[in-house]
Amino acid sequence: MPDTMTLYDKDHNEVYVMSYKLEGDKMPYRIAMTVTKSTRKESVGSKARGLVKVQGDQLTMIYDLNGDDYPNDFRPRDETEHYFVMERTAEK
Repeated sequence: MPDTMTLYDKDHNEVYVMSYKLEGDKMPYRIAMTVTKSTRKESVGSKARGLVKVQGDQLTMIYDLNGDDYPNDFRPRDETEHYFVMERTAEK
């Protein structure tokens, strides 16, 4: 589904489904996310704001669970900020 991210657990069960919108015309892009479905019902409706950049097969993302402000860069400064580096792999 476009503009949707899904986080799976190790058994490939959906844990979080998030809608997102990208802002900006150059990297890093701002990303605004909202949890639309989760096994943790209290998480549904929660929002996060972050930054995302893509370099080759690597996507780097940082977001703040407080959801009020966008991070300024890719260095986590608080426990509510999450930082990920993901790499595209060959499909099995």
